[in-house]
Amino acid sequence: MFNLIKAELYKMSKMTSIYISFLICCVSAIGVTYVLYGINQGTFELEMSTNVSLLGDSMLVSLLGGILSGVLIAGDFTNKNIHSQIVCGKGRLAIILSKFFAFAIGMVFITLPYVITSVIGFATEMDCHDLIGVPSQFMDVLTNADGVEVNGGHIAKAVLVVLLIVFLYIARLSICIPVAFKTKKTIPVIITGFVSAFLFDIISSAVSSVDGISDFFSALPYSMMTECTMSVDTEGVIKILISGIVFTAAMLAITFAMFRKDEVK
Repeated sequence: MFNLIKAELYKMSKMTSIYISFLICCVSAIGVTYVLYGINQGTFELEMSTNVSLLGDSMLVSLLGGILSGVLIAGDFTNKNIHSQIVCGKGRLAIILSKFFAFAIGMVFITLPYVITSVIGFATEMDCHDLIGVPSQFMDVLTNADGVEVNGGHIAKAVLVVLLIVFLYIARLSICIPVAFKTKKTIPVIITGFVSAFLFDIISSAVSSVDGISDFFSALPYSMMTECTMSVDTEGVIKILISGIVFTAAMLAITFAMFRKDEVK
C-alpha cells in the first residue's frame, strides 16, 4: 500500500487543480484578514465583514475539498487508473486507503493558508474585527474571539485548535469518498462536499429538540466544528478526535462494502 500512496501523492503533485485551490485559499485567508483588520482601522465599513464571510473557509474548503476528492478518485475511474491497479493485483482496501491518505494530505495543503494566517494573527494580537456572517473557526482563532491572554501556552493551543479544524474538515469531507466510488463521476462528488456542510447543520437544528437524534447529529464532525475554539478543554479535544475518527472510519467502511462487490469495467 505504501507504493500506492506514493503513486497517489506523485499524481496529486501534478494536478493543476490542487495548486489553484491553494492559491484561492491564500487569497481568501489574506483577503478576509485584511478586511477584518481594515474594519477596526476604519478602512472598511462593518458590513464588509458579512460580505467577505462568503469567501471564507466555510464555503471554499467544502467546495475545493469536493473538487479534490472528485478529481483524485472519480477521475481515476474515467482514465482507467483504478482498473489498472486492480488488474495488477492491488487490493481494493489498499486502493481506498491510499486514496484517502492522499486526499487527507491534499486537504492539509489546501487549508495551510488558513492555518498560518490564524496562528500569526493570534500570536501577534492583530487588531482584527470579529467575522460576522458565515462562521469560521479559523477566523475566530485569528481574532481571538474568546479573548484569552496571548502567551506561549495559548499560542501552542492555537496551533492545536487550527490543526483540529483541519482534521474535522478532512473527516467531514470523507463523505465524498463513498460517493466518488459509487458514482464514479466528479460532479456528484463536488455537490456532496459543498451541500453536506450546510445540510447537516440544517438537519441538526431541525432535530435539536428530539432526544437521541439530536445527540447523534451533535456528535458528528459537522456540529463538533463549533467546539474548535480557544476555550476547548481536554475532554472537548478527545470528543473531537473520536467524532472525526469514527465518522471517517464509517465512510471508509461504507466505501469498502460497496467497492469490494463492484465490477469495475
